[in-house]
Amino acid sequence: MNIQLDRSLRRAGCAVVVALLALLGACASAPPTAASMVPAAPVAVKKHHPAKVAVTATSVFDGQSGAAAKPGEKTGGALIEEAVGDAIRQSRVFSQVVTKGDAQYVLAATLIANDTPPWGGTFTAKCEMGWTLTKADGSQVWREVLKSEGTATGSDAFVGMQRARMARERAVRENIAQALQKIGSLEL
Repeated sequence: MNIQLDRSLRRAGCAVVVALLALLGACASAPPTAASMVPAAPVAVKKHHPAKVAVTATSVFDGQSGAAAKPGEKTGGALIEEAVGDAIRQSRVFSQVVTKGDAQYVLAATLIANDTPPWGGTFTAKCEMGWTLTKADGSQVWREVLKSEGTATGSDAFVGMQRARMARERAVRENIAQALQKIGSLEL
């Protein structure tokens, strides 16, 4: 009888350890990707400019630990740059995304703020990005700071850290969509 009880306790202990390891593994959040910041459908724009554009992006949080995010996450300029380039290609607001030396225009994006509440079932991120479109000669065509929000709920992800990341990515995605819509209405 003691042997059976001992085996049962060992099995229960192993089950608890396995459950704890699974829970800890679920707490890990995948890093953000550029694809998660590109609008799901191509942004509808009024005008498709025949010019070539170069894209640059920075984040005031680049180089800081936990940049614009919670520890272990980053929403960096390089990811935003890639996302903006992909969104331009999808929307065709410009004919091509090229390197700076080959471009007729340069679109610069700066992530100024991308905040989420520290806890909650639903996370709403508030994002602020500065946008500047210049001609290759450096003359400014358009400049604006855009604000956007992105929300993630418990149905999107169980773990709060994942919901916070998703909300921040959605806020950046919405900001990119706003910028492309505005550029698509410009007379270039």
